[in-house]
Amino acid sequence: NRLIILKNRVELAQFQNSAPQYLTLSEGFWKALASLPLTYDHSAYRQVLQTYGTHYLSEGTLGGEYQGLLELDRQTHSSDSVTDVEYQRC
Repeated sequence: NRLIILKNRVELAQFQNSAPQYLTLSEGFWKALASLPLTYDHSAYRQVLQTYGTHYLSEGTLGGEYQGLLELDRQTHSSDSVTDVEYQRC
């Protein structure tokens, strides 16, 4: 029997935000920051973090990896018109 393993990484999209000198904040985010109490209040700060997150993405790549396995038995392989040389080239 022969086992063929197909494996590849695929990149579907890329993004890159221009790096402005100052980031423009959305009105909602700006208001949420402005309304935070001056003394630490766990629930108030947690709410802002849950709503807006903790990171700014400046660039990224979207994609993945796939793997496929194909098993050929000798009888099927020998009955095909594919030679071992052609098989190895594949």
